[in-house]
Amino acid sequence: LMVLLAALPTMAAQQPASTAAQPPLQISISMDYKQAEAGDKFDFDTVVTNAATQKVSNVVVAMNIVNLSKGEAVDPEDWSPERTQYIEDLQPGQSTTLSWKVHSVFAGNYLVYMAVIPKPAGPKDTIQPVASNAIHLTIKGVARVNPGGMMPVALATTGGLSLGAFGLHWFRRRGIDIGGSRLEIP
Repeated sequence: LMVLLAALPTMAAQQPASTAAQPPLQISISMDYKQAEAGDKFDFDTVVTNAATQKVSNVVVAMNIVNLSKGEAVDPEDWSPERTQYIEDLQPGQSTTLSWKVHSVFAGNYLVYMAVIPKPAGPKDTIQPVASNAIHLTIKGVARVNPGGMMPVALATTGGLSLGAFGLHWFRRRGIDIGGSRLEIP
């Protein structure tokens, strides 16, 4: 009996834990490193491949951005207009390409990676996400004199308002009637 009780933990450790069948999805990314300036925009592609022998449905591909420097956490919605994309079906051996846009917001060192998450088999099942290699982003801070091309608009607006104020002042000082509303008394 003692031998049997002593062997129970060993027997339990040898039994494999029951896990859901995991479709072997693969993801590759078209870029390893990107150096840019704060405010720059760039694109990259990912390729998701179904290496399984069965069809995979309802696959979610999500972009994640990690700040490697000390500081605030990154809000991916600020960096990309579409941080999640969906693949309805992938047949065995089939691949699909997804395009991504990133707008570098702040200076610093970042990693951008993708997580591929297939739909679990059932409501109580779980699934292991598959992560891509990361793109290492080095973003330089830049002081822009004309951010977004707004300087001509700002100068024209300021100049127009200044000329309008000067003209109004000049007309009033000279007593010039520009509206024909003066009433003359004989």
